Amino acid sequence: MHFLVLGGGSIGKRHIGNLQKIGIEKITLIETREDRQSEVREKYGIQSIYASLDEAFASGNSFDAAVVAIPTAYHIPPSIELAKRGVHLFVEKPLSHNLEGLEELTRVAKEKNVQVMTAYVFRFHKSIQKMKELLQAKEIGEIRCVRALNSSWLPDWHPWEDYRNFYMASLAQGGGVLLDESHSIDMVRWLAGEITGVFCIDDHISDLEVQSDDVCSMTVRFANGAVGSIHMDMLGRDHRKSLEIIGSEGTIVWTRPPDEVKVFRAKDKAWETFNYDKEDFAECYIREMQNFIGAIEGKEKLVIDILDGVQTMKVIMAAFQSSDKKTWVNI
Repeated sequence: MHFLVLGGGSIGKRHIGNLQKIGIEKITLIETREDRQSEVREKYGIQSIYASLDEAFASGNSFDAAVVAIPTAYHIPPSIELAKRGVHLFVEKPLSHNLEGLEELTRVAKEKNVQVMTAYVFRFHKSIQKMKELLQAKEIGEIRCVRALNSSWLPDWHPWEDYRNFYMASLAQGGGVLLDESHSIDMVRWLAGEITGVFCIDDHISDLEVQSDDVCSMTVRFANGAVGSIHMDMLGRDHRKSLEIIGSEGTIVWTRPPDEVKVFRAKDKAWETFNYDKEDFAECYIREMQNFIGAIEGKEKLVIDILDGVQTMKVIMAAFQSSDKKTWVNI
């Protein structure tokens, strides 16, 4: 396979390294910044580098698949162009910064039989998969309530650069917690079912010098009648993630760090703990890419397809609308 990687930032370089670990030798990079071009040449030995998609195709190259790892606001136009050429797409989360172009991308992908993965990597963490397993086995009965937390301090994300220049600081580029930290939305959708309505407060309340939202608190209703809360911020010191699912017959709690899943079964009146601290999170990205390649080869089904990505985008946009209008929004 010949892979095209759009974007040589931190996540783009991560995917290049993982593709090489998997055994993909033909990789072409699209990157405008010369410093990133030089870094990719030196660190990964990639010599096929262009400043634009047009240049890459003008060179006579053809591509089997593409990794779209540029800022979120710029995902859709090149994705549509690549899908029209029959190129399979691995699109970093979230799929976009709004709903424009998503219907066209979905249609083109179907017409061209193109696989489109939305890269929500936490579905590939063994601890989250354990939660899915426990829920499917009805270990805690019917889901009643969900509480999710995703909290971290933005300047710690990329300590090698000024956070004010990081795309996360710019809502126009698709940064901010509601868009970029939508991992929590994807996880609760996967585990608890579709979200049918939301009330949201999304704002910039800190002293961080950003033009994007730094805190988002959502109250949601699920299709099965369960209620939930999802809190995301880039203010937390120290970094914490957690997810609690309360059922009719018990409770499941996931934390990171430490990476563990605890389940309380009412019939036993006791907790059981599953520890995943020894799992290298980098392996989740490799499993994610392997699933994408397996789907291209017809050996696997995508764990997160374009319809999943679109549905999460609908929740995100409903949350923005709710916060703007200060009202409940049905999805």
